[in-house]
Amino acid sequence: MSDLKLFNIKTAVMLAKKSADLETVKAVVAAHAHDLLGLQVLAVDHVISGHNNEVIDLIGYDENKQLTLVEFRAGKYGPVIGKSFKHIDYIMKNPSWIKLLINEKLGYDLASSICLNPRLIAIGDDFNQYDEYAIKQPPYMIDLIKYQLFDNKYLLLEKNYQSRKIDQIAPGTREKTALFRVIRDFILSLGDEVCEVGNGDLYAYRKIRNFAYLFDGEQVELRVNTLKAKKTYLIRNRRDFEKYQDEIEAGYDRD
Repeated sequence: MSDLKLFNIKTAVMLAKKSADLETVKAVVAAHAHDLLGLQVLAVDHVISGHNNEVIDLIGYDENKQLTLVEFRAGKYGPVIGKSFKHIDYIMKNPSWIKLLINEKLGYDLASSICLNPRLIAIGDDFNQYDEYAIKQPPYMIDLIKYQLFDNKYLLLEKNYQSRKIDQIAPGTREKTALFRVIRDFILSLGDEVCEVGNGDLYAYRKIRNFAYLFDGEQVELRVNTLKAKKTYLIRNRRDFEKYQDEIEAGYDRD
């Protein structure tokens, strides 16, 4: 897996890499889950009473309203991925308890919009080839995210691997237009870590967080995350699309 280095170009000093206490990392991620992962937190260290009292580190939902489990691991080896598969299987076979939790936290109206087909984010200080192999096997959307702490002040998160590039959580109703496919192919070509999530006719694109959206309606609608807000553009032809390619790339770079 990658070994990142952080260098201060003003002082010409390499920032020291520190081993981070896992509980500290968990606390920081839980407190800033939306900024770091695009998640709204529902529960932390949640005990599944009907599942041998096993504990899920963090339960939330992402920007596409998909149920998301986050598990943490210290060290290059450990059972966190296998344990997470058991949690997902239990949720899929016994959805009533997670529905109750979401209803309690959000109320029925908002809870009914959450997709209960869970995705998994595994956060660790390192991963190995067996982890990559393992997450290819089940039909789940899984991200491996590596953390590194520098100078006891800077926490860096890097997506190391994802189980697949395309995830359709709800079927679309329209045939994709040629213009939509051109824009889609451009966004997916920006990097191997880009993932497309289809929710009906709305398609979101993320690395760790969403950075762009496409809606394929009467016209193609492009929405790009900026530093302050989401900007929306109607794309009528390839010339329109070419005008906004830099915006898409800037959104990709910011994520």
